[in-house]
This record gives sequence, structure tokens and C-alpha cells, in this order.
Amino acid sequence: MITTRKATIKDLKELQAFHKRLSLFEAQFTNEFNLGWAYGEKGRKYFEKLLKGRNAFALIAQEGGKMIGYAAASVKKTTFRRRNKLAVLDNLFIADDYRGKGVGTMLVKEIEKKLKERKVPRLQLFAVRANERAIDFYKKNGFSEFMSILETDL
Repeated sequence: MITTRKATIKDLKELQAFHKRLSLFEAQFTNEFNLGWAYGEKGRKYFEKLLKGRNAFALIAQEGGKMIGYAAASVKKTTFRRRNKLAVLDNLFIADDYRGKGVGTMLVKEIEKKLKERKVPRLQLFAVRANERAIDFYKKNGFSEFMSILETDL
């Protein structure tokens, strides 16, 4: 049976490994991401804040005690939007063997539930434009395009 739980500091190394797998997966769409980031100082600090902080958290999906996916979210305050509390789905990654089996949806719904408990009115995420499967997944889970981020090399 697949279950979810809040990640703890004991999960740090496994979260770092899953984030590396996420980076390697996204490398098929872009070379912009630092593949070793999760193991560097900034990555470690990010995950520690995620696991210990008040405005960020991670959930783990597991089967039989084995981690099969994770999602991470952080809450931010904005001053330029009418609803000034906003959450960002920072990461979502599901192990290959479990994709298409509802694990990602389970994690997204659990993240949404926890954010509603915190009275956060909106959840956003960023997806690599070329990752059409991920974008389709998010749209099926209630997300819609709101803004576009455009970049150029200088």
C-alpha cells in the first residue's frame, strides 16, 4: 500500500538522492540545472530548511517503507498580489516504476490539503516548457497557465 508522510531530517540523504534523480531527468529538456546542487552547501541548506522550517515542508510517498517519490513546497508572502500568501510547489518527483499510478496526484493533493490548513490561498509551480508530460499532469490536477517566464542568454 502506498502512503504519504511528512519528511524529517532523517530523510535528508534520500531526498538529496531523489532530487539528483529529478535533475538528471530534467537534463533531457535543458542543461540549465546544476546536477550536483542537492549535495552542495546551498542544496543541503535548502533541504535542511525544508525539513526544519516553518514555511516549507516535504512529503514522501512510500511503499513498504521504501521512498518512491517526494514533493516539496514553500510558503511565501508577496506584496504585489491581492492575496499576499502564496505557496510554490518546489519539487515533485516520482520513481520511474511508479509513474502513472496516481502517486504524483496523491502527493499534490496532500500538499494542497496541508496548505489549506495553513490558510494559503494559492499554489504555483514552475515546469520546464519542453516537459509536456509534466505540464499535462499538472493541468489534470487543476493547475492552469497564469504567467509565462521568458529568458534570454546575455
